[in-house]
Amino acid sequence: MSRNIKPTQEFIDSCRNDFLNMLSKGVFASGKVDFSRSFAIDTKQKASLTFTEKAWHKMWALVDEFSSEVAWHGVCKREELEEGATEIAAYRIEDILVYPQTVSGATASSDDEKYPMWLMSHPDEVFNHIRFQGHSHVNMGVTPSTVDTTFYNELLSQLKDGDFYVFAIYNKKRDKTIKIYDYGMNLMFETADVNVYIEKEPDGLERFIDEAKSMVTEIKYTAPTRTYYGAYVNTPSTPAKTASAPATSKPITKPSSYANTLYDDDDDIYYGALSNFYNTKGI
Repeated sequence: MSRNIKPTQEFIDSCRNDFLNMLSKGVFASGKVDFSRSFAIDTKQKASLTFTEKAWHKMWALVDEFSSEVAWHGVCKREELEEGATEIAAYRIEDILVYPQTVSGATASSDDEKYPMWLMSHPDEVFNHIRFQGHSHVNMGVTPSTVDTTFYNELLSQLKDGDFYVFAIYNKKRDKTIKIYDYGMNLMFETADVNVYIEKEPDGLERFIDEAKSMVTEIKYTAPTRTYYGAYVNTPSTPAKTASAPATSKPITKPSSYANTLYDDDDDIYYGALSNFYNTKGI
């Protein structure tokens, strides 16, 4: 559920009153005062995160094509909510940018020397909207690591009132973790609170796939079932008889008296000869 990032003034006033009340009535034999209150108020509010088709496919190309971790930034802007929208906040990722970094199978770190110069090389229209950081966890889970949360806190410490930032982790299985910190709304949205959309282009890949699916009908094939009736023997002087398959799962030794008999290795069942044709073919 989405929750507050900073304490509200109402919460601050409540804490102040409770703290003063505790001081005036408490006895502190240890010489210490311990006071704590949780201010993260859970809500059911949601946000929308829209990718342009270009940004969406560039991001997944990075996840799919790299066998190591790889990280990226995104040009992300606030978006006006459509009439009747169920979300209370909307963000739009227009493009994906790969920054200078060093990577391994389980890490991706920005290059301390090249990264600042890379940031400053972008025009203001791009630089001012680099508000998305994502990276791949390859084939591992998508829970943020200690390194990830430390990096998140470093970026968040640079935000001003009214700013926002989007973080995401993906893997090749299409698992994801999304966190959106919006200081202007004083809310943090997590994966379940974020509705993700793709902005399809008129002649883009998403439209092509949709049209292709409308032209293709898949035939569902059901394999026929086989019923086994146990062992049976046919001889000129003896009528055909049937017998139940052995209850035991242990292999059966072929009786020497069963002339002209077939054996099924998979099911441990003997079958009498069905015809001379089958015998001559060695089946």
